[in-house]
Amino acid sequence: MTSPKTKARVRQQALRAMCIGPDGQLTKNARLILAYLRKECNGDGRYGPPVSQITGTIDPLAMARAAGRREIFDLLTRMLSVTLEERHNLEEDL
Repeated sequence: MTSPKTKARVRQQALRAMCIGPDGQLTKNARLILAYLRKECNGDGRYGPPVSQITGTIDPLAMARAAGRREIFDLLTRMLSVTLEERHNLEEDL
């Protein structure tokens, strides 16, 4: 039976094979997708907590959804070894 660490390493290698070019840098397509995910997942922390338009208070369900999205973005960037500077400089240029 394969250990969880081995499975995690194989997943990381697969993700890196898809996103890292021969020069060891993110490919143009990977940068494009990560820039899109950064925006959609609030990966740069630009937006504050989601506020309900009805009550004007923080919406706990929307907050949980936002935290989950951010967690996935953080996981992907960690698996790809993307630095904070690279995350900051991601742009959605086509």
